[in-house]
Amino acid sequence: MDGSKLALDGNPMMRASVLGTKTMLSFVGPKKEVSLALAKGSDSWRVTATPDLFHGPTVLVKIPARAGKKSSIIAFSTRGSRTIFQARSSDDLEKFRDYGDVVEARRNKFDSAQLSPLSARLIPQGILLIYSAKNAQGKLSVG
Repeated sequence: MDGSKLALDGNPMMRASVLGTKTMLSFVGPKKEVSLALAKGSDSWRVTATPDLFHGPTVLVKIPARAGKKSSIIAFSTRGSRTIFQARSSDDLEKFRDYGDVVEARRNKFDSAQLSPLSARLIPQGILLIYSAKNAQGKLSVG
C-alpha cells in the first residue's frame, strides 16, 4: 500500500464507492492511471492501491464473507470507451483479476458509445451497476 496523499491535479475523473463503513475514491490521473484512495478522517484521503488493470473511471462494491469464503471487492471499470468489465480482489485491494465484460456498447441504442460506470450497489438480486452512456449523436443517458 502506497499511503501517499492524493493529489488532484488538472481535470480528474473520480468515483466514490461505499464499502461497508469505508469510503473509497477512484481517481483517474493525467496519464490515465487509476489510484484507489481510502478516506482517513473527515478531509484527508490516502492512496491505498494503484492497480494496473484499470485505466478509466472505476466503481467498487464489497461482497460480504459467506460460509467458507472471505469477503471480496468487485470493481467495474472501462475497457476502451465502449466496454465496462468487472474485476475481483480480496479486501486488501492489492491484486485484481479480470472477470470479463459485463456491458458493451449496443448499436442503435441509447448506449451505443462512451460507457462509464457511475455506481455499483449490492442488492438482494445481485449487483446493481449504474453507468453513463452516449448514443451516436452524443446524447448522454444513464443505464
